[in-house]
Amino acid sequence: MLPAENKNFREEKEMKVEKFNMREVSKYTSRYGIFITLIVLVTVCSFVSSKFLTASNALNVLRQTSVYCLIALAEGIVIISGGIDLAAGSTMALAGIASIPVCVATDSIFLGVLTAVGVGILCSGISGAITAFLDMPAFVVTLAMQMAIRGFIMVRTLGVTVAKTGGKFKILGQGFIGGVIPTAILVMLLAVIAADILLRYTRIGRNLFALGGNREAAFASGINIRLYTIIAYVISGIFAGLAGYMYMSRINSGVPSGAEGYESNGISAAVIGGVAFTGGSGSAWGIMIGAMILCIITNILNLMGVDGNAQKIVNGAIIIFAVAVDMQTKRRR
Repeated sequence: MLPAENKNFREEKEMKVEKFNMREVSKYTSRYGIFITLIVLVTVCSFVSSKFLTASNALNVLRQTSVYCLIALAEGIVIISGGIDLAAGSTMALAGIASIPVCVATDSIFLGVLTAVGVGILCSGISGAITAFLDMPAFVVTLAMQMAIRGFIMVRTLGVTVAKTGGKFKILGQGFIGGVIPTAILVMLLAVIAADILLRYTRIGRNLFALGGNREAAFASGINIRLYTIIAYVISGIFAGLAGYMYMSRINSGVPSGAEGYESNGISAAVIGGVAFTGGSGSAWGIMIGAMILCIITNILNLMGVDGNAQKIVNGAIIIFAVAVDMQTKRRR
């Protein structure tokens, strides 16, 4: 081989090795970047505030994360399918409030949770059905449902907080297992495991990813677009209803204005956790980590004494940043 040819060969080989290494780094970052971000965030926050890593604050963060995670699962599943749900926060509030009288009358946590989940399925199912059969934008439908549900709550409660919750209602939100592990964490983990199995190992999950990835291709492959649009919202309603119960159980009361704006928290956590805002990709475990990151940011801002209104600015910036990163990543792919 001539010297010039040998030099070109070496350069071409080095370029291939470099491209391979870049692909490996990109693959590693894509898979584990969210976990690295969580570790870095926890490390930084521990230096910012000495109260951050205390046992009481850690438990508070974990309890709050459970609610964030459940609503993020509700939003994440709809977004994966190519939709959006702006009524999730209102659905949470109605589901949580509706579960209280059932829990009081029957003294049963199971029936209370079942009621909350049923309300979630009803509200989200209506949104899904209208979106599917009337071919209306999900943004418009769920925005209208948000206002309708919140108005219904105010009419039924007259804006008065439901204070009589009984003895068992607060157990899931405030209780402990063995006096150490918050019950809310167990509920969150069970919900994430169920969502992970649904998305990764079932036909429904595969079809939801296909629906969000390419609607036309999904239709061409024989997927019933209308049916799976409704299914996505029904599954979302299950998690939103459970989130509503956990939210009200945590504060041990039914607040008519409760969970206001939580749909934006859910969207933020889902996108931060790797759910593509344009649909078609994401994971349940990533959503949980995204919820944890969002909750940690909120917690450290509270410890630093940052005003609540200023925190809304930060949350808005987080949404814009997360969606921008997601869009850039998709373009590169």
